[in-house]
Amino acid sequence: MSHGTDADPAGPPPEPAEESPTDPSTPTKPLASLWNLMGVKPTEIHPEAATKDTTVTPLRDQDTSKFDHIVEDALQSEIENAPAVSPTTESAPPAKPKRWRPSANANDLLGIEIRKPQSTTSAGRMSRKAKTSVWLGGLAIGLSAFAVYPGMWTKLPALTAGFIALFSGFLAADEIRTSRGRLLGMNQALLGMALSITGMFLGPLLAWAIGDLAAFQSHQQVTETRLETIGTAIEGFYDRQRQFPAGGKFSEQPGEKDRPMHGWMTALLPYMSYEQLHSKINPSLPFDDAVNATAMRTQVPEFLVAGVEQTTSINQYAAAHFAGVGGKEKDANGDTVHFGVFDKNSTVFHQDVSDGLSNTFLAGQIPGNYPAWGEPSNWRRISQGLNRDQRGFGSPGGGPVLFLMADGSVRSLAADTDPRVLHSMSTRDGTD
Repeated sequence: MSHGTDADPAGPPPEPAEESPTDPSTPTKPLASLWNLMGVKPTEIHPEAATKDTTVTPLRDQDTSKFDHIVEDALQSEIENAPAVSPTTESAPPAKPKRWRPSANANDLLGIEIRKPQSTTSAGRMSRKAKTSVWLGGLAIGLSAFAVYPGMWTKLPALTAGFIALFSGFLAADEIRTSRGRLLGMNQALLGMALSITGMFLGPLLAWAIGDLAAFQSHQQVTETRLETIGTAIEGFYDRQRQFPAGGKFSEQPGEKDRPMHGWMTALLPYMSYEQLHSKINPSLPFDDAVNATAMRTQVPEFLVAGVEQTTSINQYAAAHFAGVGGKEKDANGDTVHFGVFDKNSTVFHQDVSDGLSNTFLAGQIPGNYPAWGEPSNWRRISQGLNRDQRGFGSPGGGPVLFLMADGSVRSLAADTDPRVLHSMSTRDGTD
């Protein structure tokens, strides 16, 4: 134990120790060279401050100090996020510290924001109006198919959808043009407008034409079938009566004008499954008598052309769209020329048709001025051709004309058939 007293901590500082002699083995020149390379003069420490607790701040480059702070913040975050040690696991071995790795987010590195270049193809979005125009334009084309059916209402759906599609296309084109690349779809807008025009005009016109053609073919087929039914009834009448029905029956009284009674179509009713209608007709009274009015206003579909809306005659009786070929005239030589097989109170047999039954007209379509099917004078001649005279033969639509031949077959003749050919086929006795 020392016999001196303890030094007072608050007393004066101890005297500095004597400088020890320099050891020749201590390398001093490399240390001086290191300071020279760093370009920094070493800080001289006062002897009195050497014994105090001081914190020496390491030298840091100004450019790398920010990165050091990032590293320190990351280490601090790892420490704060470390799981707390429960009291029951104090004896467990300490967990292996996680190795710090820099963040994968480039924006966090050194605080520099890095932006990815935008693709030129994704610079704008598709215009909704352009999409709407294309969709409605296609819908208008689909709706134009309804135009195959007759009536104005069948064209309205396509017109409505097409108009909206066209308007949307115009709006989309203007919107895309003024968006300066923020909106795309100019080609779609133009396509929508093209589809809308097609749906509003070209589609309905095409469908209308197809519908008219299909309706005409259907009507022609139905009309042909009805003429065949009339031909079958004439054959049935001939088999029973052994002659063709008279063109028209007229009551002949001496000194009086012949009184029209009934026509050749009335005679065919029992052979067309219309026995009940035929029984309501009083043959001793004219067809237009009040007693026969109810029967004469009854429609007989077989006497009508399919597709013709007018089904009543001028005198408001049920109409006939067919007329018999009949009558007679004198030729240039003074000989009598007979047409068809119908005439006033006529009696014609097969042998009277010297031109051949298959070459002689029996009945055909008429273009208008429809008579009643009970009219006694419902026969006529072919004079100027087809579709040229309301008192001749023709189709209501101006197209081909259907004729019933004397053998029961049906022929379709073009509207421009030579009148000389028509005249030859309308005669029965070979005089022309």
